[in-house]
Amino acid sequence: MNTITRRSFFAGTAPAGIIAAAGPAAQAQPAAPQYTGANVKDFGAAGDNTVDDTDAIQRAVDAGLGQVVLPRGAYRLTRPIVIDLDRVG
Repeated sequence: MNTITRRSFFAGTAPAGIIAAAGPAAQAQPAAPQYTGANVKDFGAAGDNTVDDTDAIQRAVDAGLGQVVLPRGAYRLTRPIVIDLDRVG
């Protein structure tokens, strides 16, 4: 019976079949993250730092769909966003 030590495995001196079996799993790409929630752009936010996005972000929060996603951008807010945890929490 062949005994494989950690040292021989990581040094690349382990039998080829074992390395080949471990190879594809190590190269697997992670899946794109999936979310359930509200993208503020779907509620009318521009994210361009010129348009007031407060109402769009508030509508996304009020929808109570889960996560509120803000894609990359500069969002202009003119008042606080209120999260009513008794309703959407």
